[in-house]
Amino acid sequence: MEAVLDFLNAPFMDQISNPATIAVFCVVAILFGLNWFVFPPQNLPSHAYSLMSSLPGPTTLPFVGNVLQLKPWDGTYFLKKINEYCDKFDNVFIIWLGNRPMVVCNSAAATRDLIATTKNNSKASLYNYLHPWLETGLLTSDGEKWRQRRTLLTPAFHFEILKSFV
Repeated sequence: MEAVLDFLNAPFMDQISNPATIAVFCVVAILFGLNWFVFPPQNLPSHAYSLMSSLPGPTTLPFVGNVLQLKPWDGTYFLKKINEYCDKFDNVFIIWLGNRPMVVCNSAAATRDLIATTKNNSKASLYNYLHPWLETGLLTSDGEKWRQRRTLLTPAFHFEILKSFV
């Protein structure tokens, strides 16, 4: 609740006295709410959400998650809060930016365990916006297609080959 009050007392809130501004804000809020229900947060199986809900993390608010607590519009405050959460929670915790879950690993061991296997890793749904331009190249593909393309490109970045360009 404190995050909501901080947001309402933000310096830009006193500028919102114009009825047109309030109307635009209401339309954006309605569209954001529709986005939440019409478009699922991500194309994740239901068991993934149950696994994520078992991760520790700060208390979330409906629709906005932890956005008001993190204040991403203030970079210094955002990093300070992330550091506080790293101290408060152990190796892995989850924050929600709207309807997008973000798993934060704050130890090398947890990160290694997470990325050591590509079995259950897939690209975020935001990569789908790149498909019309890039099709399914190395950047946007996952699974077996990604593995094949990565295998083809890896020799091109060998240290001996790159030395000739330096």
